[in-house]
Amino acid sequence: ALAARDLSEKYAKIGVIYDTSDTYSTGLYEGFVAQMEELGKQDAYVTRTFDQDNKKDFSAQVEALKDCDVIFCPFYYTEASLVARACAAKELDNIVLFGCDGFDGLAPILDENVKNPISQITPFDAEATADNVKSFVEAYETKYGATPDQFAADGYDAIYVIKAIFEKAGVPAELDIATVGELATQTIIDPSFSYDGVTGSMTWDATGAC
Repeated sequence: ALAARDLSEKYAKIGVIYDTSDTYSTGLYEGFVAQMEELGKQDAYVTRTFDQDNKKDFSAQVEALKDCDVIFCPFYYTEASLVARACAAKELDNIVLFGCDGFDGLAPILDENVKNPISQITPFDAEATADNVKSFVEAYETKYGATPDQFAADGYDAIYVIKAIFEKAGVPAELDIATVGELATQTIIDPSFSYDGVTGSMTWDATGAC
């Protein structure tokens, strides 16, 4: 929804490439389509696809979208780097490449031939000034000698969410795993449970969706 609103406000010609064989990519695309319809922009974008058997060369997709101002790429950075290289090969340097959280990790694997502006929606910014983010980044850099990306931040928050669940539920060490799972499920969907992590403030609904 955020991608649809943001892109439709900023760009006249929107291209989309998504992976029909991947639930993450397909889900994001379907959400984008639904929001574009709500905005009355169902004719404002052009779509091209790929699947798990055809994700090494994006020349055809990029060629089809060469007149677009932006290409929305709702998939991970590995394939996104190939889209960027296809743009570079065709000298389509002015097209903005726009992604979601899967784009985190893209910049380090691109070479100097890629000149496209790149933008993304992500829950984590390693340069944020919040105390918990700064502490996490400093500890990560000290231990690993690298700046954490969004996936590292997600993993960090996931462990501490579990810790917070166990503390709130009062899970004793001797419980069997099935009972622990039931307690954890009931705790995380409790409206009073929330967690403030390095990727933001989180609550969960009755389905377990964050």
